[in-house]
Formats: sequence, C-alpha cells, structure tokens
Amino acid sequence: MVRTADAIFLVETKAQQQVGHPNVQRKLKAATTWCGRINTLAPGQRGERVWHYALVGESLFHDWRRKGARLNDLLAFSRARPAAVAHDQAGLALGD
Repeated sequence: MVRTADAIFLVETKAQQQVGHPNVQRKLKAATTWCGRINTLAPGQRGERVWHYALVGESLFHDWRRKGARLNDLLAFSRARPAAVAHDQAGLALGD
C-alpha cells in the first residue's frame, strides 16, 4: 500500500510475463471493484483519500525509473479503472 497526499494505492508488482495471466486479470478486476466499494464510504472512513488498485509490471517500473519519474506519477498512470458498461455509456454523445 502506498499513501500519497490525495490517494491510497493498493499496489501489486508482477513479472512482465505474468501481467496478462488470467488469474492476475481476475485479481485486477476484483481489487478494482473492492477499491470502488471502499470509495463509497465516507471520506473519514477511508483516510480522506480515494483508493486505487495499481498493477505494475517490471518493464513499466524500470522504464519509469530510468526516466526519473516519480512513484506517484507511475501509480496514477498504472491504476486500474473500472470497465465501462453499457449503461455508463448511454449518455455519451456520438460524433457527427
């Protein structure tokens, strides 16, 4: 777990070849859902921060480290986002 000024990241690191493994992808979905449930709590019950799950593969970590990037930026980039579902997209305008 990594705590920043405005977020708490539940971080999992994996060897690059494991990132796409079905079990890892199932865990990603479950952890993303779990963080979403945590975020429905009152801010005081979740440390006044938004919770995120971040899956970081070794290649991405080493690339960002080599470039001198900050950990907070890497985690914000790597955080899992809930999958869009049809009812979430109903309000999106279609391009002309």
